[in-house]
Amino acid sequence: MSKWALPVALLVGCSSGGGDLNTLRENPKLLGTPIADQAAPGKRLQDNQTITARGVVVVAIDNYDDSGQGAVGDIYVQDPVQNGPKGTPWSGLRLYRPTKNPPDLELVPGQGVDLVGKFVAFPGPPGATPFGDGILVPQASGAALSLTYEGRAPEPIDLTPADLKDPKTGMQYASRLVRFRDVVLTADFKGARPEATIFDTSGDFVLGAKLYPVHLDKTVGGGDVPKATLKLKSVTGVLDYFYNFKLCPRSRADIEL
Repeated sequence: MSKWALPVALLVGCSSGGGDLNTLRENPKLLGTPIADQAAPGKRLQDNQTITARGVVVVAIDNYDDSGQGAVGDIYVQDPVQNGPKGTPWSGLRLYRPTKNPPDLELVPGQGVDLVGKFVAFPGPPGATPFGDGILVPQASGAALSLTYEGRAPEPIDLTPADLKDPKTGMQYASRLVRFRDVVLTADFKGARPEATIFDTSGDFVLGAKLYPVHLDKTVGGGDVPKATLKLKSVTGVLDYFYNFKLCPRSRADIEL
């Protein structure tokens, strides 16, 4: 993808949160890899330094409370430029407790946003056991978001369980839109945040209901239908990490039977 690109559709007459976006007609939006440039090992910002990432693409918005305790609000973004067969490493970012300008801004996957927030290499919840093997998950805390262009949802990159065998290496794909083919559920959904083991990975890699109640969808094997040994042609979703890798579909459309 060229680093210079015009948005797919331009906002007309919008001046809130950063000026008249019609100026994009005369000045093509510079698209690049601002997340990877600040989150990849060797380039990584220090904790609580300011991360500024312009023109990044919204991948998913967490509006589903999988825990039943108000666990919503995370937003996932990734760099618009994805180089190579598996895209740009370390180009995804989880936004924790972001704010929007204007506050009633309704975001959807595919939109381009500018963000400014505090970068954190997240080692695990405070006061709890840290993630194993020194794993750190790039995220931004309290990021302020403004809409800069209307685009299209990014294409997922194809991964296999082998890409996640080493968690520290697999972290380069975290918070990005990915797709796994020939997905086999090898254990039923369980836990306060419903998860089902896939690919016989003994819980190291699961199908999760963080963004969508996949565990209740009977067309996918939810509800009263036995779920273990269920086979799915492909599953697209955000690759999240919280003590294990979680493939999180965003809707029924992300699942191919």
